[in-house]
Amino acid sequence: MLVALNKRFGADRVARRKLLAEHDLFRIMLEGAQVATIYKICERALWRAAEADGQFLGTEADERDGFIHFSTAAQLAETAAKHFAQKTDLVLVAVDAEALALSLVWERSRGGEFFPHLYAPLPLKAVRWTQPLPDAVDGRRAMPELPA
Repeated sequence: MLVALNKRFGADRVARRKLLAEHDLFRIMLEGAQVATIYKICERALWRAAEADGQFLGTEADERDGFIHFSTAAQLAETAAKHFAQKTDLVLVAVDAEALALSLVWERSRGGEFFPHLYAPLPLKAVRWTQPLPDAVDGRRAMPELPA
């Protein structure tokens, strides 16, 4: 595919770079489409307030950054360790990624990995389930088993 497209664009470096960037974006969109469930960690009290309001507006960090941060199952343990190590009384929220449609954007973040970011309030109808996240013991937090 790239050989044929390279011939079409000839030796034009700008066009080739644009083509590769679009190809990379298309690949990312396809990978994101394969992730059915994304996850959010937040304080239980904040989640209870969201349940009362009918939507989740995000944490302080989300508000500061302008979007709601999510993780895939593969990214969740590192997210918990990096951002929630000393926090207690947390809840894990599983969200149907497809229900968020075009509001969900996959962007490069920690370690060059792509993370799902939501540039809108999280509607509770997109939530698959919630469960308490165990507090850390001796600096380690047990994570529930999740599909990858």
